[in-house]
Amino acid sequence: MKIGETSKSWQWWLSLGSCMAMAIYVLGPYIINPFQVKELLQGDVCIHYLGWAFFRYADWTLPLGEIPDYYYPIGSNIGFTDSIPLMAILFKPLSPFLPTDFQYIGIWLLLCVGLQARMSWGLLGTLGIDNKINRAIGTILLTSTPVWFFRLAHPALCAHWLILACFWIYAIPPKEKVNSLLKWQYVLVGIVSFVHPYLAVMILALAVVWVMRLGILDSVLTWWKVLLHMVGFAGLMVGAWWLTGYFSISEAGRASTGLTTFSTNLNGFFNPLEDTSQFLNSLPLSNPLQYEGYAYLGIGGLFLVLAAVVSWVVFRFRGDVTQNRTIKWWPLWLTAFLMFVWALSIQVYFGSTRVLRYDIADALIPTLSAFRTTGRFVWTLYYLLLLSAFVFVVKKWPDKWWVTIVLGIVLNFQIIDQQPLWKARAWFKWTSPESFLYLSPEKWEPVIAESDAINIWPPFEMTHIRDAFDYAEIGYLAARNQKPAMIGFVARAEKDAADHVRRAFEKDLKEGKIDSSSLFLFLKPMTPYFEQTFKQLDLVNLDGYLAGVHKSAPAALKASWEEMKEKYHPPIPRGQSFGDYLRKHEAHTILIASLDEATYRLNEGSKAYLDSLGSDIRQLGFRGAYAAVLEKGELVWEEITDGQKIELNLSAGKTLNGRTFGKDLRMVSSGINAAYEVTLNWGGKEYAEEKRGMNILVISAEGEVIDATNFDTFETSYRWLEDEKD
Repeated sequence: MKIGETSKSWQWWLSLGSCMAMAIYVLGPYIINPFQVKELLQGDVCIHYLGWAFFRYADWTLPLGEIPDYYYPIGSNIGFTDSIPLMAILFKPLSPFLPTDFQYIGIWLLLCVGLQARMSWGLLGTLGIDNKINRAIGTILLTSTPVWFFRLAHPALCAHWLILACFWIYAIPPKEKVNSLLKWQYVLVGIVSFVHPYLAVMILALAVVWVMRLGILDSVLTWWKVLLHMVGFAGLMVGAWWLTGYFSISEAGRASTGLTTFSTNLNGFFNPLEDTSQFLNSLPLSNPLQYEGYAYLGIGGLFLVLAAVVSWVVFRFRGDVTQNRTIKWWPLWLTAFLMFVWALSIQVYFGSTRVLRYDIADALIPTLSAFRTTGRFVWTLYYLLLLSAFVFVVKKWPDKWWVTIVLGIVLNFQIIDQQPLWKARAWFKWTSPESFLYLSPEKWEPVIAESDAINIWPPFEMTHIRDAFDYAEIGYLAARNQKPAMIGFVARAEKDAADHVRRAFEKDLKEGKIDSSSLFLFLKPMTPYFEQTFKQLDLVNLDGYLAGVHKSAPAALKASWEEMKEKYHPPIPRGQSFGDYLRKHEAHTILIASLDEATYRLNEGSKAYLDSLGSDIRQLGFRGAYAAVLEKGELVWEEITDGQKIELNLSAGKTLNGRTFGKDLRMVSSGINAAYEVTLNWGGKEYAEEKRGMNILVISAEGEVIDATNFDTFETSYRWLEDEKD
């Protein structure tokens, strides 16, 4: 096996060029440019980039992959950010010579395309596809697969060339080459162990079954050498994982939930999820998260599989299928099938119908749940099906000119069929990278550069203002300035440690025990009123965040903060609690109706105000229902249940405890034991925002609506209002 050897034929270069052209067309110019990073601050790929952005400036440690300043103060590693540890470790020594904005994700993806084409070309040649035009068509089919393009959002998982490389090793007759092949197999196991754990397990399984075949079927290795190499492959993988840092957290931290959720479906090979086919419609799934088991073969791939099956039946009927030539492939097929069984998970679905369920030992669940996304294990069978169908059809109809024409048509239909998928995976390809950056570096970076850290409430959240990935921009600015940030998302983390840090940080914020040299950011809808802390901070509303530095901050930080305020004039926030709001409008009629949970963050000041009116608010339990009518600072009516629906209906002119209402009134509150419903209907018009917490309607003495609002008292009794600009 000479992986580095390339053919000089124009067909090889045509197939490689075609695969590269398709990848570049889908990726676009910005992703493949290593000096453009802003387009990566979106989707899951932002996690992968941020892992590298923080890792490049971290001190070298053992394990090598530690990232102390991301997910601060707990930290993480480049494995749990899926940052392709192999590339991160290779590029880190070059970091001092690289620009601040640098990413290797585009380089990696193009490298994967080139290597997948090379493995496909070599594999097809080894399997006897001598017609180089047919070989080029097969190379393009095996490289530009729907499943590869579907995984573009997770670049580490795009190394499918490793699967084809294992197939290539498996296909080469081992006589007189066994030592060379073993070396290559160790290289593959070593590489994949620094790429992604899911792929590593697949490659380890393929390496083990191959070396077992060498001993059992080929008789080129003794049983003890087989055992030795099996241990060697596993030891190499575990050692690489240790160096990456995968064992830096406990088994409980590595475990996860959803073992039966992220599976593949029995209809996966012919189901173009998310309308990713030009010709076929999407089919039902058991749940939307089965997208992780995406295995659509494409219209061309399906035709090849069907043609191979028909050809096999025809030649089998004619007695022209030789068994002894295929027996060495049985172990590989069995391994691929067993991976497929695991991909289906312990609950097997065809569409939305469960057809089988089986149990596994409870003791195995923590270990197995570390690989909860079982659907990915379908890839081995996927490529084996596509490869076998192509090879079988070509070899059973040798030297037929019409076979090449048919294969060319199949390839064209395969490419046309993928156009919706390519479009879905290329939504950013021609968009200017600047459009992805909402937080202006010119505004934020001078302050971040002078701070010691960015402390964020709530910590360890995908904290966002506009969408679920705003946190990436904060991480990007923190990494650029080599500052730790209490933010981020990781694939696995110590939940207990994160909870401890969160509780301790919340306690410090309540007591005003804060660092004077840090920048503080609060996500306003999720922030309680940290009175002692807010008294010490110079607060502004900055791009949607409640931001501040200590009033006694170091001179350089204070100066940069004042310069930012003078230049950009951010609004100064005013705080208002639920109780303050009721007190402000107590001269009017106030209608209150809760939805779902409204007690968790209901503060003492708000409860005390309602107490003064004679309310039984303290009797409201978790996810209970609450409705009340206040008028001119008095409690007119109140009802509390333990979750059952509360309903009040009054016609215009009717009275309630001596109070007359001039319009039709309907109020509904619901808790845990009722449908998700809240109503504040006045004069036939609905005013409730149907949000969790306390929904409020304020009415004047003349019956005019003054205000309608909501306090999500599950998250906080406080809300921030913007005042005049500074």
